[in-house]
Amino acid sequence: MTMQENVDMEKMTLSDFMSERSGIFAVDKPTGISSHAVVDRVRKAVATEVRSRGIKVRKLLNVKCGHGGTLDPLASGVLLLAIGSATKRTKFFLSGSKTYIGSAQLGSETDTQDSMGETTRTSEYSHITREDIESILDGFRGEILQVFQTINLGVLGTRVGFYTSSTLSSHSNECVQTPPAFSAKMVKGKRAYELARQGEEVKLEAKKVNITKLELSSFENPYFDILVECSGGTYIRTLIQDIARAMNSCAHMIALTRTAQGPLTLKDAMPFDANVCADTVFKYVEESRAKVDPYVDDAMTKESELQRGEP
Repeated sequence: MTMQENVDMEKMTLSDFMSERSGIFAVDKPTGISSHAVVDRVRKAVATEVRSRGIKVRKLLNVKCGHGGTLDPLASGVLLLAIGSATKRTKFFLSGSKTYIGSAQLGSETDTQDSMGETTRTSEYSHITREDIESILDGFRGEILQVFQTINLGVLGTRVGFYTSSTLSSHSNECVQTPPAFSAKMVKGKRAYELARQGEEVKLEAKKVNITKLELSSFENPYFDILVECSGGTYIRTLIQDIARAMNSCAHMIALTRTAQGPLTLKDAMPFDANVCADTVFKYVEESRAKVDPYVDDAMTKESELQRGEP
């Protein structure tokens, strides 16, 4: 580094450094860790690089880094991350299209609707065939009303009692879905799962979601996989539970992989490594711009049109 470059670096601030490297990219999140842990590791890698260049970073949180839609520890796959000023643009990905492969096991339901919870109900499943599931899926591509009647978690143990009623229509791809009690939804300033673990009753309002693609990708009783393309806010574990109930059985999710979010897929995602370095992060940010920038520009245009009242 020349003397002039040293002088220029001494004048550079954190904001200057991040403005040149701000962007959105995808990480291939492995199972067993939280989305927050991935964000934290990437933030630390960037902060280490910044400090190595002699730029002051008073607090780690001053290095802006966030995700564009959480994945539970059980889930893997595409986790969108943003660094720098691009964190303001993650909102355009939260409600956008996402694609998942959800794996299910017939015969039992749990309080969390996945394999992390306690069994709350069992049912016969040997009668179910591939044809049964495929015929049921057609209904879930239509207009469906999923409303929990009761969600009650007692102090003597977690208990969930609810019934899902569905209204099917072949004229729409929208459905109204109630998020599960064990979710990251905010209730009274806290995450729903925090209240649920404390034994509190959790009531969440139904939310309209859009399922544009739903296919059975594999079946070997009692296991099956579904491919789902949907809008943000869709809970695949709730969908799996409802599919099984529609066949007079029950099921829970045992694995989930997000294969795409917005314009980015698993092929675009940076492999997650506990020792990831900033250079790798910046490389994936740059490589993702060709897909991310047009997507964000289009979303911003649509947002402006809505604000102006244009159709």
